[in-house]
Amino acid sequence: MKSLKPWQEVVGWLESVEEDAKVIRVVLSCTELVYPANSKEAEVLRQLKGKEGELVSILATDLEDKPILFLIETEKVKKKLNNFR
Repeated sequence: MKSLKPWQEVVGWLESVEEDAKVIRVVLSCTELVYPANSKEAEVLRQLKGKEGELVSILATDLEDKPILFLIETEKVKKKLNNFR
């Protein structure tokens, strides 16, 4: 299980978003992120449900109101990075 420290970022193909009563698990092609289900991070990461197959960047911050951010990469970036998939 892994969570990001402030200002760490991961970029990978989103494989799944799984959740139970205790945790939310985001599985990327390069790693797996796990956060408590009742956390602010989980609130943000739930927005990734249904976006499997997309190339995403996930960034942890030290901001209390935005502890984690994500970006779904553009088609141009996907084409460049698809060779590494």
